Amino acid sequence: MKSSTYFIMAVILILTGTLSGQERSVFFMDLDFNTLEQLGKSGATIIVPMAQIEAHGPHLPVGTDYYITREISKRAAEGSSAVVAPPLLFGNCLDFASWPGYVVVDNKTFIDLVKNYCRSIDEQGFNTLIFLVQHGGNSVNGIRLAVEEYHRDHPGMIIHVTTTGMLLGKAAAQFRKPNFHLDTAMMLHIRPDLVYMEKIPDTLQVRLFPRTAYTFRQGQGLADLAPEALFTRPTASTRQDGAKILEIAVRNLSELIDNNEDK
Repeated sequence: MKSSTYFIMAVILILTGTLSGQERSVFFMDLDFNTLEQLGKSGATIIVPMAQIEAHGPHLPVGTDYYITREISKRAAEGSSAVVAPPLLFGNCLDFASWPGYVVVDNKTFIDLVKNYCRSIDEQGFNTLIFLVQHGGNSVNGIRLAVEEYHRDHPGMIIHVTTTGMLLGKAAAQFRKPNFHLDTAMMLHIRPDLVYMEKIPDTLQVRLFPRTAYTFRQGQGLADLAPEALFTRPTASTRQDGAKILEIAVRNLSELIDNNEDK
């Protein structure tokens, strides 16, 4: 980092009480408005955990995406002057509407929500915003469309859209093995109390068809393709692998934050 960035971080620490014995929370909702004003003026990065509430098999909670993006964001923010903003927990997860446990908003509402989120952060003086999405698909597509529209009218703001998979990059290859599931491994490390491996069925009656098109047909849903454990029996997932995955994701998110702070 440049020396000016260190100076800014030192000022923030003083203002928020870290050097006086009180550690600053990295969460937006834990901070008072004066502290947030100073963080905005100093160029702190805002991280927004983006999570879709949806089924993750019989062994994981429907909030799995939130727990993972929150933890990655928290760890990255603790090593910088970044702030973890309130999460975005709504999206268009119609692919998963075959099972209970989802919250869906339509595409227009979602795009408007993201644009208003950007506007709120922008108006408070924060110049850099990172949306961290656990998975690709509809959520990433919606955020990209919204960010493109907002950035066209507000080119001075720096906005990044990334996913856990993008942060892992080529390193994800080392975890690819039979009966392995990234989400399960990370949850075993983050919230083992919410993981119930014993609920994974011994056998899966899964009918997987090659997807050659996005098909809209009455009576056909994702449940026809992969009920129960979502494409795999994740019995090879381990807490140790989850810790390694998180370490890589946090390191690369931290580098993205540092690159912004150095400018």
